[in-house]
Amino acid sequence: MEVQEARLQQLTAGTDVHAILQGKRIVIGPLTGAFASGSLQLEDGHQNMLATVVPVLAEYQKTLITIHGYTDSTGPAGYNLKLSTRRALAVARYLAKSGVSPGRLLVVGHGESHPIASNATAEGRARNRRIEIELDPITAQAGTSAPAPQAPNDAL
Repeated sequence: MEVQEARLQQLTAGTDVHAILQGKRIVIGPLTGAFASGSLQLEDGHQNMLATVVPVLAEYQKTLITIHGYTDSTGPAGYNLKLSTRRALAVARYLAKSGVSPGRLLVVGHGESHPIASNATAEGRARNRRIEIELDPITAQAGTSAPAPQAPNDAL
């Protein structure tokens, strides 16, 4: 995991995206402003960032990749929860089309929970519309080192 973290840090150097080893887990993100309000279309700059890290994600086959989606607080909470899940799924589809094994991809939507900025401003709302990616080592005993989020992998 340390080698993978070092490669990801090298690829994300000079950007607002970070790759940080937390215990045995690597967290990539946040990809803030990844989506326009109410949109499922990943902004171009974020597609480029994902394209940058895809080779490392594809190379290290013994990691589980969990994509966490978040929204701002615009709209009803139930809608935002579904939207965040669909955004995470859009990123998972992008990764799968780019060569990452779909069997390693899980998605989790968090809706408007866990904001990282104030939803009172346009800038804050943009920061809250984000994606974070977690990489966990796959272990032989339990399948993963972390509890597996529920994910519609067959939807990829």
